[in-house]
Amino acid sequence: MADIFLSYASSNRTNAETLAIVIQKLGWTVWWDRQIPIGLTYDEVIEKNLKAAKCVIVLWTKASAASDWVKNEASEGAKRKILIPILLENIEIPLEFRRNQTAKLIDWRSATQYHPEFPKLYTRLTELLGHPRYSPEGPPFKEFNHQPSIVIEAPPPPPWRKFFIVAAVILSLVVIVPPLVNIVNPPPTTSSSAQIDELPPLNMSAEQSYQKGKQLFDSKKYKEAFIWLEAAAHQDHIGAINKVIEMYSDGKGVDENYGKVAEWVEKKSFLHKE
Repeated sequence: MADIFLSYASSNRTNAETLAIVIQKLGWTVWWDRQIPIGLTYDEVIEKNLKAAKCVIVLWTKASAASDWVKNEASEGAKRKILIPILLENIEIPLEFRRNQTAKLIDWRSATQYHPEFPKLYTRLTELLGHPRYSPEGPPFKEFNHQPSIVIEAPPPPPWRKFFIVAAVILSLVVIVPPLVNIVNPPPTTSSSAQIDELPPLNMSAEQSYQKGKQLFDSKKYKEAFIWLEAAAHQDHIGAINKVIEMYSDGKGVDENYGKVAEWVEKKSFLHKE
């Protein structure tokens, strides 16, 4: 079961997904995508995950404040003293929850954007859940773990330092100048045409590019698959966008890039609104 239960109104799904990405990158697990397994009812799944969670985050908006489901979920979190309220819109929170300290993320729009309220949110999460299991690249916001640095005044450089600086400059000229000649007048190569042939044709439809990329992805040829899937994603193919998000998130075929994940999530959200 997930560490965190994320409560929100259905109209705020994009905000929930963006916050879930941030928290998951820190190393905690979040239950937010409310897909109901076959044979189970909605309230059974909700209750099971809500009871198992060690923390309940509620996203307060005009829509969620009017939702009985959200208020019931928030009440469970408040009763167990594991509720973390987050204000996404400038509204009055339901009366019974106004005593809880609230993180105000009203002007937060992107998963790559730092917000001054994040340290407060991070501190409360660690109080409830303990320190997270960081991903290899560490937390997405350096400010979370910011520690004041100690400034030590450096002693003046020794007089012989200038000699070594001059010698280093001369050595760098000897090493760097010959390669520069090859850059200005590059030798002929036959590899560029082969690379261009691997790119999707300009007249190929988004669906064709997606199917080709999916076939390569299923064959675990991730680098080749990414080229075709990204081409389809730029043509607003939702299936391709989901694959590109997955590949950037998992580092399949491309370097793991948290900023790119956020960009494509925002684009997908924009397409859903159209």
